[in-house]
Amino acid sequence: MSTLPNDALAERSLLGCLLLDGSCVPLIAGSVSPKDFYQNTHQLIYEAMLDLSNGGLPVEPLSVLNCLKSRKEDSHCGGISYLNRLIGAVASSTSVGYYAQAVKTKADLRLLAIAGSDLYRDATCSTDPLDVRARHEKALLGVERSGWSSVHISEVEEPNATTGYPTGIVPLDEYTGGIYKGLHLLGGRAGHGKTTLAMQIIHRAATDGHKSCIISADQQRFKLKQIIRAQHAGVHMKHLSEISAVDNQTANELPVYFFDGVFSAAAVCSYIRFQARQGSEFFLIDYLNLLRLPGPERQFEKAEIIAEMLKLLAHEANVYLIAIVRNRKVEDREPDMDDISGGAGIQNAPDQIWWMDKPKDSDNKPSGVFVLKNRMGGESNGPPVRVWFDKQTTRFVDWEAKPALEMHYAQVIRGDA
Repeated sequence: MSTLPNDALAERSLLGCLLLDGSCVPLIAGSVSPKDFYQNTHQLIYEAMLDLSNGGLPVEPLSVLNCLKSRKEDSHCGGISYLNRLIGAVASSTSVGYYAQAVKTKADLRLLAIAGSDLYRDATCSTDPLDVRARHEKALLGVERSGWSSVHISEVEEPNATTGYPTGIVPLDEYTGGIYKGLHLLGGRAGHGKTTLAMQIIHRAATDGHKSCIISADQQRFKLKQIIRAQHAGVHMKHLSEISAVDNQTANELPVYFFDGVFSAAAVCSYIRFQARQGSEFFLIDYLNLLRLPGPERQFEKAEIIAEMLKLLAHEANVYLIAIVRNRKVEDREPDMDDISGGAGIQNAPDQIWWMDKPKDSDNKPSGVFVLKNRMGGESNGPPVRVWFDKQTTRFVDWEAKPALEMHYAQVIRGDA
């Protein structure tokens, strides 16, 4: 067979655009794969770019070179001089879409050429045309199906009609059905417990063996780790130093990962997509309003765009995505949808919206979880689910369990238990 279809100039130009502006990598990652490049050198360079971008790291000549060196592939790629030549081949990154399409087109033509050659070979050696067609139809259709597929109705997984993933708070699970895969917004005023409740769900999932990822720009990672340690050991936050070595070790062995990168919408979406492919099921963003999105839009418009991006991503990746949102204003009344900072768009995107409301005297009065929206089957817009923050275990529990728990703690103090 003669040389297969390829466009070396388009490949070099595409890589040059990505080295000039690494933020373009997530934009084409879903449509262009490493195998779409004809030259092996270009495949290796593009793979390094994808890994850097998925990890929230900058894509630039030096970082790409270091990534290649860590894999002992730099000598096969021409080193820093070749990367600089790629940048010199383009004036700007504005044509990245054009070059990406050119590379993808040639890749599809190569697949057709290979499939056609194999089809010709088998057709000249077979007496059964239907057998030949059946064996090669999938390869030929594969070129058309880039970016989509078809799933038979029997293969579609249905969530349980009454329950999602349980939070562990019985009345809340009975009322809502639990957490479902998709985008779940958890809001409330500062200090009302939204992060603690979200971490409680993440800890429960991780304890059950579900790989979970935390993306936080609001609180430092070590503070969130302390919440997990306290919840895992079932102790008050101020007693962290008293946690046993065994509890500390088992907490450190939980499948929980923290995002370490630029808190931009592109980087976070890329990270979620990558981690989902690696088996992660639960994601927590703390909080959505801090995600950065370039462009001239006003902040509430950007929040709407980001919420829609996250919803589509959660459905595409089939994951549980919990995003904490900021309260728009502080008022002494029951919360409603208008309290969500970000406008109507951010209200429309989520599958579920829960709102935390804690009274001033939270030791003696119940906190409320208002279910403002629930597309997944449970109830919504009813009275709040009454919960109590149990400081002794750093978690929310059923309000009705408060008397028994307080009696137990009193017995422990007296030495009766």
